[in-house]
Amino acid sequence: MDKMRIWSLLALTGLTTTGIAAWQPQQSALQILKREPNRLTMQFRGVKPAMVEVVVDGIVVATRHLSGQTDRLQLNLQSAGLSPGSHEAIIKLYDSNGRLISQSQSRIELLPDPNSPLSIVIPRHGDTVSGDVPIEARLNRTGSAYVSFFVDGQIRGLRNYPPYVYNWDTTRETNGWHTIEVWSYDGNQTLKTPPMRVYVNNPGGRTERQI
Repeated sequence: MDKMRIWSLLALTGLTTTGIAAWQPQQSALQILKREPNRLTMQFRGVKPAMVEVVVDGIVVATRHLSGQTDRLQLNLQSAGLSPGSHEAIIKLYDSNGRLISQSQSRIELLPDPNSPLSIVIPRHGDTVSGDVPIEARLNRTGSAYVSFFVDGQIRGLRNYPPYVYNWDTTRETNGWHTIEVWSYDGNQTLKTPPMRVYVNNPGGRTERQI
């Protein structure tokens, strides 16, 4: 289609270059002012949301009902059910009728859940690791337990006394993403940590093709 025909169609429909510009999506209604572990500070642009929700992997880590009169908000994030570390979060803004008016993505940092009976202290979700890496678990309960360390679903270590640490030699792994889990068993109950993903990057290591 030549330029003359395009301009003829625009004239027939009453559209101009100004009208075309109006089609462009508006700027994000949300600006992140500050990122801290377990905390986000944000500012709203052109909207007065009645509720804000932060979601990670389908889990709501923060929610706040607002009066609709504020344009700045500080949210405390909860890490229950998620591995500590860096996560990609979706921040959703709703109006007073519960309709979604805007959403955006942001990286957030979650700390270990202090109320979790079993958690991985190090490494953190999303970390890049190399060489010998200690995988340290924290067990918030009294009495003895067997703590098992898994990498990509395969058991790599077992320890029945604190500190619960397994030294992982990542040079034996392919470069790329790997999943870490820790289980504990005290004779009655089995506890499991949420799966944690870390990126192995050793110089000269083999990198698997990611599909």
